[in-house]
Amino acid sequence: MYYEHKKHDGSLPLIGVNTFLGKEGKHIQGGEQELMRSNEQEKNQQVSNVEEFRAFHADEAKKQLKSCSKWPGSGATPSRR
Repeated sequence: MYYEHKKHDGSLPLIGVNTFLGKEGKHIQGGEQELMRSNEQEKNQQVSNVEEFRAFHADEAKKQLKSCSKWPGSGATPSRR
């Protein structure tokens, strides 16, 4: 709770934190919050999803990474389309 208190009172600066508002006022601070954890099957499924995504987009990723090497500071000039 120490971390949460510092986060909410502003004494702990945070950048890029997602905040999700619940229905019917359940997002209001001060109430009990249920912590949800993924089970092993859910964790493994998500790892599998990421691996499949990377494999599916591998060719496009290589093209995009190659085009990034042509940006300023890389020693090359970007191609004009």
